[in-house]
Amino acid sequence: MPRLHRNIWLGAGVMLFALALVFAAIPFGISTPKSVRSLVLSPILWPTIIGWCLFLGGALLVAQQLIGRTRPEESGEAGGPRPDAWLRLGALALLMAGYYIAIPLFGMVWASALAFLLLALLIRTRYRVTSLIVAFGLPLVTYAFFYHVAGVPIPQGEFVRLP
Repeated sequence: MPRLHRNIWLGAGVMLFALALVFAAIPFGISTPKSVRSLVLSPILWPTIIGWCLFLGGALLVAQQLIGRTRPEESGEAGGPRPDAWLRLGALALLMAGYYIAIPLFGMVWASALAFLLLALLIRTRYRVTSLIVAFGLPLVTYAFFYHVAGVPIPQGEFVRLP
């Protein structure tokens, strides 16, 4: 199957998956307490936003292929995946499992910082210093906002606790 057709089917599949998330999985799978004061603090807000972003990404992929901005014969890309693609995908799966296990031990802030830093190393980014700053700065700033400004508790770890 040509790359053009694969991308259209991939985009359509992502759009269908996003619609299933927004209209079925999120409303029926996430419970919302009646005592939530603000829509911004509702547990269904961010999963719904992510679902609509997935839908938009799939729609943009389909539109890009239908408009014809990138044709496989013009792009000059290699036909197959890189030799280490499966190894890196397996490493990403291990990283996600390790992140899930690390949250109760170290807390969401430090586990997120470590996971972001390891992901930057895994994808071999050229921006190592920026990745290091973002890996620790973003979780700390997010924690400060949600815990101290919005009053939403962030999971703390068994070994490390933030003020």
